[in-house]
Amino acid sequence: DFEGKYDFVYMPMEFASGMSKGYAFVNFITPASMSSFAQLWHGSWRFGYEALAPINISIAQVQGFEENLKRIGKNRCLRVRNPHLRPFIATKSKSAESTTTRAGSSSAAVPCTE
Repeated sequence: DFEGKYDFVYMPMEFASGMSKGYAFVNFITPASMSSFAQLWHGSWRFGYEALAPINISIAQVQGFEENLKRIGKNRCLRVRNPHLRPFIATKSKSAESTTTRAGSSSAAVPCTE
């Protein structure tokens, strides 16, 4: 179970079709979580449909929560009108419980909406 083990997920989608472009960016909170995820998912076939190739896990050029937020950029995030096509960004509530939200949904704590 990887709930609470990542703080940023972005899966680029085709705007017209709503289909995935076939890759995603996940920022894990710890290297151990990333390693566990990679061991479980790399080379596997998932999601119940025929894919062209098994899942390939690789390390992205951009690393870290803050750097990923900079990469997607405030204006780029706001241009996406469909909230289902925005990145998932985990934020900490005042009670320190982790919540996950879509960038720009309703929380002022999400950097893309500041």
